[in-house]
Amino acid sequence: KLFEGRFHRSSVANHESFLSPKENDIVSVYAIKFSDREDLMEGALVREPAIVGNFFTMHIYLDNYVKFLDNALITNRTFFIISRDPGDHPNQRVIGKTFLHYFI
Repeated sequence: KLFEGRFHRSSVANHESFLSPKENDIVSVYAIKFSDREDLMEGALVREPAIVGNFFTMHIYLDNYVKFLDNALITNRTFFIISRDPGDHPNQRVIGKTFLHYFI
């Protein structure tokens, strides 16, 4: 888990890979998606921890996300780039690593 966030709005999923949070639901964030959709994160609602799905970053309060990024800069945290291609062998999914200062 990277951090926890709280939803400031409800949303109904229109795809099976998305969560359907209610206002004030807490989400455990597991991944920040950097691809053609930089506004997506992956996580699980605390009330339904077995269901992992995507959600829009703009639907959560960003204070804990900012704290996470600030701490990552201070500690020079390493981030791993993981392939989501289902054809990739599990031990070959780590395709790179980077540090936060490369994004800023």
